[in-house]
Amino acid sequence: MLRLRLNLSMKLDKEEDVWVALCPELDVASQGDTVEEAADMLDEAVRLFLETCHEMGTLGEVLAESGVTIAVASEADSAPEPVDVPMELVIGARQASQADAH
Repeated sequence: MLRLRLNLSMKLDKEEDVWVALCPELDVASQGDTVEEAADMLDEAVRLFLETCHEMGTLGEVLAESGVTIAVASEADSAPEPVDVPMELVIGARQASQADAH
């Protein structure tokens, strides 16, 4: 298996009494009472979205359509530089090669 690291952005907006966090590359959003809670909830929502795409066999297509850049990392790699929503997702080599081909 390959370990993929996806660096996705996050946009935060205050809407009345909640913070709304959006990952524009994937069009996934969540919310929370604080900035930190909104970011944590978005992280979980994006992970669940990507896991569901993987289970459905559409992950490569979704990533290609979203314009997400994939960096293949080894187990020895340290954590990525801080970004809005750092993601790691383990997927099979077949999906990784499909995403890379697009």
